[in-house]
Parts: sequence; structure tokens; C-alpha cells
Amino acid sequence: TLFHLAGQDLLQGFADNRQLHTEHTWGPFMILDRDQPSLAELLHLHRFATEMVPFHTMRPAPALLLDDGYARGYAPLVLANDDVSLVAIYFPAGGQARLDLPDGFTYIQQWYDTSAGILSDGASAAPDATFNSPTDPQVARPQDRVLLLKAKEA
Repeated sequence: TLFHLAGQDLLQGFADNRQLHTEHTWGPFMILDRDQPSLAELLHLHRFATEMVPFHTMRPAPALLLDDGYARGYAPLVLANDDVSLVAIYFPAGGQARLDLPDGFTYIQQWYDTSAGILSDGASAAPDATFNSPTDPQVARPQDRVLLLKAKEA
């Protein structure tokens, strides 16, 4: 999805395109009659990065991810602010992740549906939890999601 491609760039800090194996041009592939509906996903990304998460305060935080050995394209991408009171984990194709979260915080977890632009209600997150990306059984392909972990106010 467009959210997936644009999200990868944001989460990886606009990494070298050759590493991502993606091309960021519409070129001759742009067919407005078919591509225009994808604009909604870009609007979801814009809203997520400007209204839901103070994106300018976030930095790549791959050290928080305990698991490794993901198949190509399946590894979650992790961002966090400086004190790790806010963490965003992008699951490009669903799946699960275990995180090494710092002691001293209790987190609320919320899932962001990238195709619908909906943020779930908050639920308490166990500090040693394995986070499983929600799935929709009516959709055959893997679905990308974002997990937000926000430290509770003391």
C-alpha cells in the first residue's frame, strides 16, 4: 500500500532507495483513474505523522526490538522519542514483536489501522508482552499496522 511505502521511508529516515528496493516515482505507471483512491492512504499517513504522533520527536530505535530473524519485508520498524515514553512500531505485513521497554513506565497500547485511518481505544500493555498485530480474516493478504505505546501519566 502507499502507506506501507511512505511509512517505510518515514520510519527508515528516507533510506537509500536501493536498500528498500522501491522506486519513488509514479513515472509511466500513474493511472489516475485507478490510483486516485490511494490518496486516502496518504491522507491517513499525513494525519498519523502530524496529528497523532509528534513525528519530529521520534527517532529509529531498532534496539528496542528483541526478536530477529524476520523474513525480508516482515521485520517491524521501531521509532521512539528520547525518553522512550512514546514508541511506534510499524508492522509492514502483520506479525508479532517483543520489545525491550525501559523500566519505570506503564504503557497504553493503541493500534492504528493504516488502510482505514482508525486508532483503536487504549488498553494497558504488559511490559514484557509480545505484541501481535491485529488481522482481518476477510482480507487475504498481510495487513500493515502501527502499534503506538504511550507512557501513562503518573
